[in-house]
Amino acid sequence: MKKIISTLYFVTAFLFANAQQKLNNNFFVKGTIEGRDTGFIILKYIDGNNKRIADTCTLKNGLFVFKGYINEPTLVNIIGKRKSRSVDDPNFTEIFIEPDTISVYLKENEYKNVRVLNSKTNNEYYNLINKVKPFSIEKDSLFTTLLNLEKEESTNISKAIKDSLKNIKSEIRFKMSSIKEKIKQIDIDFAKQNPTSFVSPFVLNTYTQVLSVGSLKEIYNRWSKPVQHSKQAQLIYKEIVKKESNMIGGFASEFTFQTIYNKTINLSDFKDKQIVLIDFWASWCIPCREAFPELKKIYAEYSRKGLAIIAVTIDENLQTWRNAIQQDSIGQWYHTTATKQPKVKTEDDIIEKYETNGIPTQYLIDKNGKIIGKWFGYSEANEKELRKLISENLK
Repeated sequence: MKKIISTLYFVTAFLFANAQQKLNNNFFVKGTIEGRDTGFIILKYIDGNNKRIADTCTLKNGLFVFKGYINEPTLVNIIGKRKSRSVDDPNFTEIFIEPDTISVYLKENEYKNVRVLNSKTNNEYYNLINKVKPFSIEKDSLFTTLLNLEKEESTNISKAIKDSLKNIKSEIRFKMSSIKEKIKQIDIDFAKQNPTSFVSPFVLNTYTQVLSVGSLKEIYNRWSKPVQHSKQAQLIYKEIVKKESNMIGGFASEFTFQTIYNKTINLSDFKDKQIVLIDFWASWCIPCREAFPELKKIYAEYSRKGLAIIAVTIDENLQTWRNAIQQDSIGQWYHTTATKQPKVKTEDDIIEKYETNGIPTQYLIDKNGKIIGKWFGYSEANEKELRKLISENLK
């Protein structure tokens, strides 16, 4: 009888401890590495307080234990004795863990074949990876072929062979584009069809720049409340808000910036006085700088009539940025940086308030503060439309 009571006490204590662990959002990752008994293993993740953690554990007979705090299923990196910094390194992998006790089984030099127990989210993640895997392998193979053709093209071969290689390369790029589209559709279908999975927002975040605000809202609204409140889903929600606030016909988001000459200006300072072109660019962006000669002509023609240009760089090397301004003779515009601190983003930064699907990206804002034009990329057609809209608004 005492033995039964003792056993019941132990089971009750275990269940209580396990429930308490989940309640406290603590996790334990208990793992085994086959083929290596000693050394170190690293676990990298973002914890429940939004801090980046890089935890190191000493292996004992190939065993390791990590513990920490997360408040939702979280993607973590497991790093062993790496041969390179690449994510393709045989001793690197990533898995989803949950606020629970997770068992992990690894084999030296085969981390990609990791086995994970007690993580529903990880099962969903790897089911998706396996579905996409054949397409990814085909795409990688085509990319390798493309690189080999480019090497061959750079050798001393006849014009006829070079022309033939160009045609083959064009076909390969078309196939790669088609495969990318298939992978994209698989990922988006997963996000639509799995409203309670925390993998859904993680996957969808890859496509926020290419999907319309309507498509993003439609998928986001399908998800359960816990998923909607997850870190990844909140990034998508911010992107939805950004896209909606940056639609043509809407009012431009207010921001304050410091010019290259240390003058502080608000976007609202131009209201009722000038129309404003916001131009996102960088010194290393060739299309951005190719647009400057025509932009300088437009500015010379319309600046006295009420055109202002705010050039916003995403450069991290600010000296390179200043050099480019001087080289291209564009110091007559307002110049500022996209972030207050290079390599660090805050919600107050311009880049966080405006949708930029790459650079160059331009917004034209009328005297009432409304967005009347928006362009992604550089083309003659964009230049013509920009000039036309400026002309119509500064008669």
